[in-house]
Amino acid sequence: FGWLQTTPDGEIVYQELLTAVGLKGRDRAVGDVWQIVVTSEGVYFRAQSALHFLAYDHKQVKHWPLGENQRSLFAQGKQLYARIDGLGFCRFVDGRFELEPGGEMFARQRLPGMIDRSGWRLLIGDEGFYRADASGIRPMSNGAGTELAGQHPDVVLPLEDGSFAVGTRYGELFRYGPDYRLRERVSLGSFGIVAL
Repeated sequence: FGWLQTTPDGEIVYQELLTAVGLKGRDRAVGDVWQIVVTSEGVYFRAQSALHFLAYDHKQVKHWPLGENQRSLFAQGKQLYARIDGLGFCRFVDGRFELEPGGEMFARQRLPGMIDRSGWRLLIGDEGFYRADASGIRPMSNGAGTELAGQHPDVVLPLEDGSFAVGTRYGELFRYGPDYRLRERVSLGSFGIVAL
C-alpha cells in the first residue's frame, strides 16, 4: 500500500508505505488491503490479517493482528469503530475491540456504513437505520431505512447537504434526505455497487 504524491513539476508518483510503517521481510506481504480509514491523527490500513496505522508525519506507527471475523472499520474523529462478526459493533480501545452498549445487534447483521452525526453515529444496517450514542444502539424512529431489508446494502456515501446514498449488491441506489426519508431509488443494472 501507499499513496500518491504530486511532485513540484506536477507529476503524480506512487510512494509505497510498507517501509514507512516498518514492515520487513515476510511482514511486507500484507495480502489484500481491504480498507483505508482516514482519521484526524493518521491513516489506518485494514489488511488481510493486520491493522496498520501511520501518522501523517510518519513518526507514529502501530500494528495489530486482526481476526478472520473482522469486518468494516469506521472512524468518528480519531475514534475507530468496527463490526466484528459474531460479536457486534465495537469501539477500538488500546489495540482491541470492545463491544459498544447494544452493539450485539450487529453480531450477525451486516453494517455497510456509519455516518458521523454531531454527538452520535448513524449506523446503516441490512435491516434499516440505527442511532448509536452513549446510551446504546436503537432503531431510528418511523422505520427509517427499512426499505433496505433484503436489498443487501454494500456501500454508503454521506453527501455535503446532509443526505446520503446507499448502493446495493443488486445494483440499486437509494438516496436519503437529511431527515432519513427515501428521496430516490434508482436501478443501475444487475451489477453490484461496491464503491461510491
